[in-house]
Amino acid sequence: MRDYDLIVIGGGSAGLVVAGGAAQLGARVALVEKKALGGDCLYTGCVPSKTFIRSARFAADVRRAGTFGFAPTSLDFKDGAFASITERVARVIETVGEHDKPERFEAWGVEVIFATPRFLSSHALELTDRDGSIKTVSAKRFCISTGSRADRRFSSLTVIGHSEGSLIGMVVAQRMGANAFVSIAGAGRPLQEIILDQVKSQLTPDLLKTTEHILNQLAAGKTAQSVPNDLNMLFRPSAQPFLISWLRYDPTKEISKLSMPVLIVQGTTDMQARLADAKRLADGNPSAKLLLIEGMNHVLKTVPNEQDKQVASYSDPSLPVTPDLISALSRVVNEIRG
Repeated sequence: MRDYDLIVIGGGSAGLVVAGGAAQLGARVALVEKKALGGDCLYTGCVPSKTFIRSARFAADVRRAGTFGFAPTSLDFKDGAFASITERVARVIETVGEHDKPERFEAWGVEVIFATPRFLSSHALELTDRDGSIKTVSAKRFCISTGSRADRRFSSLTVIGHSEGSLIGMVVAQRMGANAFVSIAGAGRPLQEIILDQVKSQLTPDLLKTTEHILNQLAAGKTAQSVPNDLNMLFRPSAQPFLISWLRYDPTKEISKLSMPVLIVQGTTDMQARLADAKRLADGNPSAKLLLIEGMNHVLKTVPNEQDKQVASYSDPSLPVTPDLISALSRVVNEIRG
């Protein structure tokens, strides 16, 4: 039985970042995917949608030529068929997909396995290959990045977003008509500000300047064509459409749009999310409740504000989730249900 430090299940955007990052940090990593690397972002979400939108905006600009001082002109599909647009989408997917090929991740030390997984135990996984052969692998840790779907059995919807998922949760809560929203350790600043704050002490002045330039390009809705190898994990081409969409949102503006009950939760020993961020979110929605949980860190465990204990808690499954958090979430859900 082959043994790994980490097995990532799902080769979409999240799984690729986790697998590549862990391998570059020296972990023995396997990435298990049933179909093709890239996931929804590459094949059905970010990349194709942004490509369609770009074509639509171009067509709209041409039809408004007179507004920009040009003679009015007509516009039609190439060869008179909408297939010219879908063919362009396919070409863009193929181009971006070059950066998500198995060989790229194998060069970083990731073993890419195309198979259907099934858990045999908390540490063992059965893999059925495409040819029907079966093998068993094991790992100390697993990362499941396979997506999810709605369950119609439930009568109310409470959206809970943790860390970067807080902003996503705000947008989802608006669009899904959620009954309540909970932000846990959420950022109160735009992504551009967060990234620069996190990397400024780790990069050389030249790389920091390049990072600022790339972020400005992405914030303007443009992809960065030239990315240094040292920044590739952060700004790889297949992740850029996702970052472009993320940079459009300011957490304080999004939380201000929520009319349902909102709870903002922040741990006092969180070394990643700041108390100032929680207060900034609360200021963005005056009707929101702010709950500070004493001693809770970023991974929702009760840990003192000591570097070694904080780091150890991230990989210690014996530490339970802080009870006060469970109680707070239960209260929110039960209040909504009446």
